[in-house]
Amino acid sequence: MANRRHLKRHSMPTAWPTFRKTETFVTRPKPGSMKRKYVVPVSVFLRDVLKVVYTTKEAKYVVHKEYVLINGKIAQDIKSPIGLLDVVEITKLGKKYSFVFDTKGRIKVIEVQDSNVYTKVTGKTLIKGGQVQINTLNGFNVLVDSKEAKKIDTDSTIIVDTKTKKISSTLPLAQKAQVYVMDGKYKGQFGVAKSFTHYNGVAPDLVELEIANETHLTAKEYCFVVDSKRRVD
Repeated sequence: MANRRHLKRHSMPTAWPTFRKTETFVTRPKPGSMKRKYVVPVSVFLRDVLKVVYTTKEAKYVVHKEYVLINGKIAQDIKSPIGLLDVVEITKLGKKYSFVFDTKGRIKVIEVQDSNVYTKVTGKTLIKGGQVQINTLNGFNVLVDSKEAKKIDTDSTIIVDTKTKKISSTLPLAQKAQVYVMDGKYKGQFGVAKSFTHYNGVAPDLVELEIANETHLTAKEYCFVVDSKRRVD
């Protein structure tokens, strides 16, 4: 029977900076809204990415002391998933971090100064009372009125204030938008949106990006709009 509490190291995402041959297992992240390849469990983030602890036991202690916050919420355990561009606060250090993937698919840490969560809009759901739920990539869903919902398109990025739980601003996926490519051939690169090709569901929509003075096409679903506060070059 498969071990559901752990993950064999040879099966873990290649982005995790964890040795594969020293031990058999590694912490398996809890299921969440993001695919496993876009997340890392708290224990691996603390031990192997930030290197603020040396062992999983120390990671458990830090989490038990409630020193780790993910998007403004206290991390429940070392299996809690940290996703692409989530904000991780280590209260004991007084620092906040986020991460993207570099061009080789490895985790690249960004130290951030605010607690705003950048998340990609994946859809909208009408609920009772006339409100609309904005569904997002990392599961950080927000309720807005129908008037505000009309201004927020799928595939745009919303910036959510973790204290008020409200949208502070929206970054639309439009011409001249700064885009981070989260997957595909150009994963890990930043570019500027130039034009769009829509296939109305027959095939994936495409975005023409200018990356390092060259023009490339990538799937619209891989485009994550950011600004200078979450951009790393």
